Amino acid sequence: MLRANLFTLLLVFTGCVGSRPDQGGPDARPDGHVAPRDGDADSGGDGDVATPDGSMADGEVAVPDAGMDAVPTPDGGTDNEADGGTSVGFMACGSAGSTDPNVFLELGHGFKVDKLSREGDRLLSRDNAGDSAGHWVLWDTSTGSQLANGSVSMTSRAVALMAKGTMVIQSSSGYELRSARNGQILATIPAASTTFGGLAADGSYLWVASTTGISAWSLSGELIMSRSGDYRYANVFAADKELRVAKSPSGSAVIERIQIPGGETSVSPTFSGDFKSWFADGERFLATISDNVVVYSKTATRDALVASEATLVGGYGDHFWIWMDLKRKLSIYKVGEATPVVTRSGWEVFPAGSMILNRSAIGNEGISKIETFRLDPAGVVESGAFEMPMWGSVTSFGSDQNGNWSIGNEYGAMVEKTVGAEMRTLGCGAVLGVAGSESGVAAVATASGQIMHIATDATGPRIRGTIPLTSSRLELSRDGAMLAVGRTVYSKNWDDRSVRVFSLATLAETYSFSSTPYTFVDFDLARGGSRIAHLEYMSNSSPRIYMRKVTAVDGADVVFSDQNYVAEKFRLSPDGTRAAVPDKSRVPRVASRIFINGVLSNVVFGYPEGWIDDNRLLVTEYTGGTIDDELVHANAKLYDAQGTLLASPALPELLSGFSFIAPNAIYTYQSNEIYDLQTGSSLWVSDNPGRDSPWQGRVTSGAIAGDHAVYSIGHRLYVERYKLN
Repeated sequence: MLRANLFTLLLVFTGCVGSRPDQGGPDARPDGHVAPRDGDADSGGDGDVATPDGSMADGEVAVPDAGMDAVPTPDGGTDNEADGGTSVGFMACGSAGSTDPNVFLELGHGFKVDKLSREGDRLLSRDNAGDSAGHWVLWDTSTGSQLANGSVSMTSRAVALMAKGTMVIQSSSGYELRSARNGQILATIPAASTTFGGLAADGSYLWVASTTGISAWSLSGELIMSRSGDYRYANVFAADKELRVAKSPSGSAVIERIQIPGGETSVSPTFSGDFKSWFADGERFLATISDNVVVYSKTATRDALVASEATLVGGYGDHFWIWMDLKRKLSIYKVGEATPVVTRSGWEVFPAGSMILNRSAIGNEGISKIETFRLDPAGVVESGAFEMPMWGSVTSFGSDQNGNWSIGNEYGAMVEKTVGAEMRTLGCGAVLGVAGSESGVAAVATASGQIMHIATDATGPRIRGTIPLTSSRLELSRDGAMLAVGRTVYSKNWDDRSVRVFSLATLAETYSFSSTPYTFVDFDLARGGSRIAHLEYMSNSSPRIYMRKVTAVDGADVVFSDQNYVAEKFRLSPDGTRAAVPDKSRVPRVASRIFINGVLSNVVFGYPEGWIDDNRLLVTEYTGGTIDDELVHANAKLYDAQGTLLASPALPELLSGFSFIAPNAIYTYQSNEIYDLQTGSSLWVSDNPGRDSPWQGRVTSGAIAGDHAVYSIGHRLYVERYKLN
């Protein structure tokens, strides 16, 4: 069935802030070893990754530092390769380490980062793809490396957090207590997925609650407290020696205090209002009575009262804050004072420990403006407003008591800020686009603001350099020497829709097509590298008029141009002399017009998918489309440039496009498969087929580079050698 033909492009990071220049270089590649896993092969799912000190826990895999080293040559030097090796000031963003031989990089996160927990140079992050399980990563923020990763439960109250050197991960079968220094498992606590829990503030024990009771476990896995009752609605702060429980079986207007260990219990006097949240240090809590916010001590003694239309509340130490969603206003108070010490307008707030992140609305450039506030005993410490080096919604915030913080966004990209240092990115984030060439070169664009230049040849896949640019639209020339990048956010400028052409030998920009006075929508690079097709529109025209033209790759020598109301680009043959363009979108009776050097030569029915070579065009036909009949993919046809039908292969609908496999095969990442162009039969299927996979296991982008398929699934980038049947 035909899906909407939307030219939707993801735009995220601009540059790799704070990356270390000593970790990038010519022909760099992941340098870590792969540890054995008791003979078990990894099918592509998450695997627990163990410690850099060599201690392996229960079938785990070592992950080395994210730094990339130059490839050693037999003579002990490094291979700079005169045909393109060059040193660049950006490190590759991923880490090696997997039992799957096809995994090239662990990217960090490929989906929305929804939880962050920060302590000094350790960060625990979790993503959420909307399925039953997410992915967690333990980071060393001082190096940007991944120390451990694995699967985490995605139930509504599932935990992934750190406290005083200990971390807890909730899986579908229970809780894993781990060292926050290296990720090594300390103990495993079996529990139903319906439970919820957390760590003591000092990291000394785990608590778990459910409809049948609440319990506590030591870091060695010993049960040290158990109390029966329905704790499904409990709001718990775990102090070092006691659990402070609101909304317990003892009542919704009292605080229950349970001693650890032992379980001796006491109940506070009754307080007024609806409990909302504990202060981050657990010494006070907040409740609301109608539009009034009340601050209580941990013993339920009233400390403050403020009239406010609060949506969210929180506090730390001697300060508390109120967020009013309707007014988009943040107010920070000192306990006992009626006037706020800070007020700020914004779009949303993210509290984390002693800090609050305030994000203002996204402006015309599409960049979030943020500021942080640290609730310090001496007063509120303000960071001042600044721009985030990312495009897209902020989805998580984590901080520690020293003022170090980290931010995650909807595309799996993260930045971290250590006190006294500049912001820097962590990991790669989602793969936004992949381009490949017959020569074995690939280009991979990531949400962290890097386009990786990857070589796949006899010496093995390796990173040869990166370009600090964000895009999801990439095309390579067939010799891998030229990369065209479009639809970008460059220098944080939301209005920039220019197309840029780079030499991969030098990673330098060689040509740039400005988006003024027209705005670029799309482009097509002839695989031979001689010509480029432009699709632009005039911003103030109504109805929108599209300018379509074919030029030399440097913009000179306009071969052909026209204006049309149809937002469809010319598809160029490898030498650029032939072009095909549809007269409408993917609908029944769509026709492809074939031009030779700008002169209309023929018209055939079908939507043009692309040229196989300089004389063969692949099109797709559709049926249906009436009021009572859904639009349906009918078949594929292969024509020559004169409009003669050559074949009718039984191919699937190619909404994700295809990569050329000489001379009679094509690859599409939507099924991660190679098809015969004459018959449509399958010639090769990846070890990770893209069909019928759950969202987290789906191939999101891919292309053929030489004799390898380069593709992404969630938090991993794969480079897999194919062999045709």
